[in-house]
Amino acid sequence: MNILTIYLPLQAGAGRILFIIIFSHILYKYALMVIVANLAHHYKGFFAFIFMEYDGD
Repeated sequence: MNILTIYLPLQAGAGRILFIIIFSHILYKYALMVIVANLAHHYKGFFAFIFMEYDGD
């Protein structure tokens, strides 16, 4: 009984931390995609030039 009362809050805390880590990771990847998409939109010619350069290699 005593072990259970200690274990349950720990499990809830670990779950909350894991959720925050996963959520922030997804949010970070989404933010990165948005930034890359915006950069690609503004510097389309620049990106095309880079891809053309590395494509021939």
